[in-house]
Amino acid sequence: MYLPHRIRPLINLVKRGWRVAGCGLRVKTNSPVTDRSKTIIESSSNDRGSVLITVIMAITILALLITAMSSFVPNSTFSQVGGYSSRQAFYLAESGYRYAASQFHDAGGSSCTGGSFCGASGQAAMFMELTALNQVNGGSALKLGANGADGNIALSVTPYFLVYGASYPVSASSFQLTYPGNAPPSEFGLPATGNLDVGINNMNVVSYTRSGNTYSITGGLPSAVQQYNSVRFVTNPSSGGSIVQGGNLTLANAGPFPPINGTFRVNLQPNSYQYQSKSGNTLQNITSTDPTHPGTGLPLPVSGTDNIICNEFAEIQSTGTSYAGTPQQTSRSVLYYASIVLPQNGSLFTTGPSGGPGADTMGSSSLASDSNWSAPAAGNAVYASGSTPSGNYLQMITASAGSGNGWWALLPISSSISANLSSAFASGSPHFYEAQAKILTGAALPYYAAGISFRTQTSGPSLYGYGLSFAYFPNNPDVSSDGIPNGLVPTDSSGNSVTQKPIILLWESTGSGYQWLAYKVLPPSVVNGSTGVEDWSTLLVSLEETGSSGTKYNQIRAYYGTTAQQGTGPNTIPTDNNSGKNPLLTSGGSPNWTPLDATTADWTASEDNFTLVQWDRVNPGSGSTLAQASDLPAGDGAEAGCVIKDSTFVTSSNEALSTPEILLHIAGNSISAGFDDFAVLGPAGSTVGFMNPIQQ
Repeated sequence: MYLPHRIRPLINLVKRGWRVAGCGLRVKTNSPVTDRSKTIIESSSNDRGSVLITVIMAITILALLITAMSSFVPNSTFSQVGGYSSRQAFYLAESGYRYAASQFHDAGGSSCTGGSFCGASGQAAMFMELTALNQVNGGSALKLGANGADGNIALSVTPYFLVYGASYPVSASSFQLTYPGNAPPSEFGLPATGNLDVGINNMNVVSYTRSGNTYSITGGLPSAVQQYNSVRFVTNPSSGGSIVQGGNLTLANAGPFPPINGTFRVNLQPNSYQYQSKSGNTLQNITSTDPTHPGTGLPLPVSGTDNIICNEFAEIQSTGTSYAGTPQQTSRSVLYYASIVLPQNGSLFTTGPSGGPGADTMGSSSLASDSNWSAPAAGNAVYASGSTPSGNYLQMITASAGSGNGWWALLPISSSISANLSSAFASGSPHFYEAQAKILTGAALPYYAAGISFRTQTSGPSLYGYGLSFAYFPNNPDVSSDGIPNGLVPTDSSGNSVTQKPIILLWESTGSGYQWLAYKVLPPSVVNGSTGVEDWSTLLVSLEETGSSGTKYNQIRAYYGTTAQQGTGPNTIPTDNNSGKNPLLTSGGSPNWTPLDATTADWTASEDNFTLVQWDRVNPGSGSTLAQASDLPAGDGAEAGCVIKDSTFVTSSNEALSTPEILLHIAGNSISAGFDDFAVLGPAGSTVGFMNPIQQ
């Protein structure tokens, strides 16, 4: 401990046996003498000055203590202010990212009410916004309060993908590409030659050569493009193998892929896959981007020729500054690494009057004036008056399709709906849709197959694809008399034809003819009379394509419902005959849909308006099989015996659909049936913006 030098003599006196008694007296005690009478009391002429010295020293010590303490007080105060300023700057930085995410998301929405981005498509508008967000820095920083008195936020955006620098026409073979923000570090740049996905509505991988920002391709662009539409880098696996949950994938060139938290597709098949980090050309710790089923689509076999497409990705740096212009000014920066989910043409849509939301309740004045339909491909179709909420329903009447082909009426959906579905598939949305219609057979038709055809494609004068039908076959069925192709008549395990029973029938039409794939005998609660189904029963098909090039297949589910409650009413069991009702809809009404899958958690009583078909038998002579547990998301045991797996009709390498894709049908010699409340639910792609960012 430090002591002023004038205090030290006093301490020395005490050590020698003296003590200060006050008033200038010094008392010395001779320790060996214990007799108090021998205590010597002495006085000195110098004692008078000792009081003054003592007072001066006390004042000096007190002044030193006060000075020392005073230096701690402002330091403590400044430390508290500095800590608060740092926290405030951090919160401002976090707010900057949330602002950027909100602005980016809204630019791709449909609620644009004005501004420079409203004329652009969803994708282009979002990347115009991304460029604008990158300019929110320096003098353009977001200022809170008067002139930033409450702080300011600066943003810096580094995208790991390119956009068109201008609009280009179809067949353009040379174009400018640029980054919608800061260019990434040079090690993440595109090589001088390589492959790009330049498609907008369809995947289209082309080889390119680059000179600066100018890219040249052979054959030209497959469609016109808008400025700020994105272009994606494409590479291949270094060798064949499988992508497994938590595993790695080594690429021929992973240079342009972001360093962490990136996502990619394989041939634009339904699922995107996320990787945790990148080491050289290896993407590490791969999972599906589906948060509820992280193993969806895995394992996935890949070959050295498969296209690995790097999804759009951005690094966003947000810097918050508090107490700007004061000694306590503090700045904090936070980095976010986020893949980008884009809006897709045709995502999450349903058909309705003039293509609007809801179901087509057939309320137009005529079939020709209903934009949801093309002209009949076979037979005839008209709008007929009936006791439905709209006063109309669609009546389809069969006509002969030629020897051996039966009698048919076929009504395709409009080309615009087909195009929306095709765009959604090709643009990377999940390859999924549902289609439904209410069907009127009456109680006494002698034979029929009426329902929905899907995955339908034109081959010359013929239409090939799958069909899902309410059906009834007479005893001794034969196409020459009943007008239904013989290949559609199912057989039981004993080889006997399934006749004189209303059934749900899944079938296909190929160049080799007609073939049944699976059937289910309907319960009495759905039967009308002896041959028909309950008036206006709903038939719904759910289609999901999965797998990659060379291994694609369809998962097909079928559902039925009635206008009245079935059995004891809705519950959590998807396959029993107890369910809610599906009444005919008024104009603009929205139909019921199924949960996305049938796990116990997903299928709730409030959504139980259909019965999921458990097939009685699958045709062993067809290529169809029942999906196994390994084909389905974890926990979907409730779908055992329900999901048909078939690969006859899948998308081509560019992921686009064939037309017309979906149509209504009826088969049978000189018969008619009614349809109402037709609707299609397309790929769910409503969530757009930054996906699951990592913060550093």
